[in-house]
Amino acid sequence: MPPLKNHRHEKIALGLFKGLSQQDAFIQAGYNEKWARSSASHTLSTNLNIKERVRELHTKAASAAVMTVQRRKERLSEIAEARISDFVSCDEHGTHIKIGIESAHSAAISEVKTRKEYSDQGATEAEMTRLKLHDPVRSIAELNKMEGEYSPANVLKVELEPGDELGKVLENLLRGLRGYTPPDEPIEPTE
Repeated sequence: MPPLKNHRHEKIALGLFKGLSQQDAFIQAGYNEKWARSSASHTLSTNLNIKERVRELHTKAASAAVMTVQRRKERLSEIAEARISDFVSCDEHGTHIKIGIESAHSAAISEVKTRKEYSDQGATEAEMTRLKLHDPVRSIAELNKMEGEYSPANVLKVELEPGDELGKVLENLLRGLRGYTPPDEPIEPTE
């Protein structure tokens, strides 16, 4: 739904979306305070366009705030592909860490801590920065789950009935396991 044609109604919808009370939304839209107190509730109950516009604004805000599957995969890939060398550079003056919102793989950064250290005499100062990245293996595992790369756990169904000997039940259980080779002699139940 595009913005409402009635400019005041659009302002009311935006005010309600922002959390204003009905009266305050009407006043902000340019209605007089006395009229807003007496008629805002009635107007909203009869004007379905304003209600629908507020509902649409809430839906758009919710959908924009939720990451799409594609965006989640991109973020996990960014974490998995990041290396410390993406953020650290060396020159004649020493090692520098470059971190910015535009840095490649910036989503991979888990923690940055900086502290100053001084020599024994306190004359020389050095700045120490610790850079920690998210675990790329966990990101890869999460991507694999999203892609369905992990097969569901093998489920082995065992039905016990009265009178079955435990040895036979165990042998049937073992036969269901991958790579199981039955023994040359039958399994005898022990007492």
